[in-house]
Amino acid sequence: MSTRSTIARTLTAVALACTTLAVTGGPSGATTALSCKGASCVGKDPADYGCDADAVRVAISSSRDWESSVRLMRSAKCSAYWAVGVDESSCCGYSVVKATRQIKTTYGWYNQRVQTVSHSNGAGSRWTPMNQNTSGDRHQACYYTCTTWES
Repeated sequence: MSTRSTIARTLTAVALACTTLAVTGGPSGATTALSCKGASCVGKDPADYGCDADAVRVAISSSRDWESSVRLMRSAKCSAYWAVGVDESSCCGYSVVKATRQIKTTYGWYNQRVQTVSHSNGAGSRWTPMNQNTSGDRHQACYYTCTTWES
């Protein structure tokens, strides 16, 4: 057997083993769940990291006819906030769902981080990536309308 075919077979076996580990999550077959807390959640999707599992709606604001609304969500497990924009119309358009984190300094409040996601093409819901929460922060969600600031 030539060296070239031996190398090719070895590489094929390694690739197959790596694919099996990636699909099953490891040798035991158990999958590994993603997790984060606080600063490590910033910019991450709450559904991908399981933060939506214990999420509570902290505030809600809507248009007069309830065709669009925004919810400020919080996960205690992940110590994070995010915004969910809901559009019940069947119309078109483009807007942005926004979650803002403010921190207090000796000079007053300032926007430490603003997370956004585009929302277009009518009905459905979209959510922003997460912002961390620490003691003394305040958070707000906006989508056509804004919620109150919540700590």
